[in-house]
Amino acid sequence: MKVKALLQLWYRPQLRDILALGLIFGSILVFFKDGILAGQVYFEPDTMTYYYPVTRQLDESLRQGTLQLWNPYLFTGFPLFADGEQGAFYPLRVLFLWLLPADAAMIWLRVARFWLAGAFCYAFARQIGIRRYGALIAGLVFPLSSFMVGQLHHTNLSNTAVWLPAMLLFVERAFVGQGYRRYAAILAAGFAFGMACLGVHLQPVLLIATTTGCYSVYRAFTAPATSVPVPGFVSRWALPWRTPHLLSGYLWPRGWLAFQVISLTLATGIGLAAVQLLPLYELTRQSFRGYRQIYDFAVTFSSSPHNVITLWFPYFFRTPQDVSWSLWTHWETTIYIGIVPLALVSLAVLFSRNRNVIFFSLLGLFALLLAMGDYLPVKIYGMLFQLPGFSFIRAPGRFLLLFAFPGAILAGYGAQWLASHLEPKGGPALLRARRLVLLSAGGWIGLGAIFWMVFVWSREWLLSHKGDTAAWLAENYLNLLRGNYQLNTDMAYQGMLYNLDLANPRTQATFIFIGLLVTLLLLWSGWPRFHLVWQTALVVTIAADLLFFAVQFHPLISIPSLTWPTPAGRFLIDNNGPHRVYARWPGVGPENNRLMPYEVATVTGYSSLKPERHRELLRSLEQGNTRLLELMGVRYILDTKDIKMWQEAGYRTVFEDSEVRIYENTRMLPRAMLLPSVVIARPMISSLELMNDPKLDLTKVGVLGEAQGAWLDNRIRSIHMPISHLEEAANHPAPGTANILVNEPHRIVIQTSGTADSMLLLTNSYHSGWRAYTDGIPDKVFLADHVFKGVFVAKGSHTVELIFDPISFKVGAGISIATVLGLLMFILFGWRRGILAV
Repeated sequence: MKVKALLQLWYRPQLRDILALGLIFGSILVFFKDGILAGQVYFEPDTMTYYYPVTRQLDESLRQGTLQLWNPYLFTGFPLFADGEQGAFYPLRVLFLWLLPADAAMIWLRVARFWLAGAFCYAFARQIGIRRYGALIAGLVFPLSSFMVGQLHHTNLSNTAVWLPAMLLFVERAFVGQGYRRYAAILAAGFAFGMACLGVHLQPVLLIATTTGCYSVYRAFTAPATSVPVPGFVSRWALPWRTPHLLSGYLWPRGWLAFQVISLTLATGIGLAAVQLLPLYELTRQSFRGYRQIYDFAVTFSSSPHNVITLWFPYFFRTPQDVSWSLWTHWETTIYIGIVPLALVSLAVLFSRNRNVIFFSLLGLFALLLAMGDYLPVKIYGMLFQLPGFSFIRAPGRFLLLFAFPGAILAGYGAQWLASHLEPKGGPALLRARRLVLLSAGGWIGLGAIFWMVFVWSREWLLSHKGDTAAWLAENYLNLLRGNYQLNTDMAYQGMLYNLDLANPRTQATFIFIGLLVTLLLLWSGWPRFHLVWQTALVVTIAADLLFFAVQFHPLISIPSLTWPTPAGRFLIDNNGPHRVYARWPGVGPENNRLMPYEVATVTGYSSLKPERHRELLRSLEQGNTRLLELMGVRYILDTKDIKMWQEAGYRTVFEDSEVRIYENTRMLPRAMLLPSVVIARPMISSLELMNDPKLDLTKVGVLGEAQGAWLDNRIRSIHMPISHLEEAANHPAPGTANILVNEPHRIVIQTSGTADSMLLLTNSYHSGWRAYTDGIPDKVFLADHVFKGVFVAKGSHTVELIFDPISFKVGAGISIATVLGLLMFILFGWRRGILAV
């Protein structure tokens, strides 16, 4: 009885689904075992320079029960929450940081992200008719594919990407559902899109939205007629003598259904994420990414046709020192879904009779071509670049998301075909399937033999023709458009020799997995009655293949090493105060943002959305206008030892090690000043050009931008002076003093005392979200000195309060709250009517 009860329990569908999801989770745990057991995490430079510091910053603010909208430690102040890469509104990130310390949250967030990718892919595969065995393989392949593993360190990008299969899952359910259940599925797809937008990375968001649109159109025009209701307006107006039957009975209803699914899904997602998207849009307009990308720059970050070999040899473009010799970085050019899954994809494409196979085959092929950017003779990416939205993003290599996911689904279809056609009681169909499987095994044997011979012959030729090889590489490879600027001929030559060597364990792995694949195909076709054994062996082989690839892709680092600064960084922390630091670190600059959790304010740093005005100010400083250091309140200057401009400018050395030197600037100006005069920039003379004019005394004259309506403000006109009289400002007496009483991230209070009308200059970054109140009365905040804030103050004593209260955040929060309330009302409606289940 117990055995019978166990068998009944085993055959429950829910239990088998849980087991499959558990196997996916187990594989993810193996991938992240170093982090779970030893506190070591996979990293790249961006992990150190950005993602971990902002995680620490977000964790600190959450533990204080606040949401830090403004970060005073990056640049001269920055709306870090609006950047999106911090993920301040991504529910999973907030939840894990609330439950766990930042270090543990970083590890388990990665585990959760990858498991969700696999679980969503499994659920979508099941929804479109793939059996559990094929769905399990799809759920293993997607999270451990080269795209997901490669982009692991880009937290916001991979947070966004995992929601692609979830969106398609609910879109599919919308097309098979009716009435309330259909709209519930559409809103669930919208919820998934909202999570992707809160992720948030614009490029995968755009790719997910585009893919969902294409899939919705495909499903609308392939759905059974019984599931496509005819809209009322079509019934009333599409009469036989008015419109052809094809239009009224087929195109209009299906087009209307696709429009409903796409529009409601995207609208719901955008509504949910408005609290993040509106501030992000506002910030993007101030950065260089708010402008149309230069095409030649955008396509630099492509996966070239040479990288196709990584379908079989994922580490082919690594040197013996594990440095990439690809034309662009390895995490955006490697194309790998595993040897066995690749074979299953070929089985699905060649033999499966499912129209979904056609859709995902075309999607994957098109994505692969787009990922190659400008390298192809036909500029497919160039055509797409002309479409609205696509010209604002770069890195065509990220289209490989739409290769990895279809690859996983096709592998599921291939596994299903294999399992269903090699059943022990297959009859004549079994004989035909055996022939096809044997043919496939023979093809892989031939491919492996070709690779073997080509590798052996090529390596021998390279060793005997080093000069010719170097010349060919220089002319035909290094001359191509590339973003890997460190690449040279010797790196490429050594990399080729290393990976063509059959003694290389990574090269051997491919041949081993080809051998295992062929062995399993032969055993399965020869002894189909042991199909459960061969199915299990195939899953184990796939997991081993993908994990062998994944665990070596990124280097490991202990979490304390992410936080502990270099000796130069420690000097800056120990000597921290109400000043700023200008730092140019050697190489990738690992300290750029690592000082942020220690509340060391730097005028340098990294953000993908660094304001363009701040870039221009730093560029002017680096070109020799060192007066800007004094204006920004910079006390310490850190630079590489080969830069002599700081010594020549008279700054004193206070720290030195083997790489960097730190200088002290004792002439820094106070954070708040009263200026007796202002000049207003003209169309032909920018504010930065005026500030670079040595005749302009930065302690006496403020520079306002022309586009702010300053000419219309009578108060500003009273202290305005002509540009031609700049030299006279040096004789003007200081109008008074400005003392900072409160200096908090979101609130600054300044007490002024002046003998004349003046401009209060606060050398914190300008942002339209800052509100000024002079003696409690709302006042205007001007953009002053190219990047800073200015407020007019009359003579006498005044209290000026500045509060960061961006309207984009409030409007976005209102829209998001309204969307959440709408979803809750919809759920309540379904619950009341007893039709809550989707």
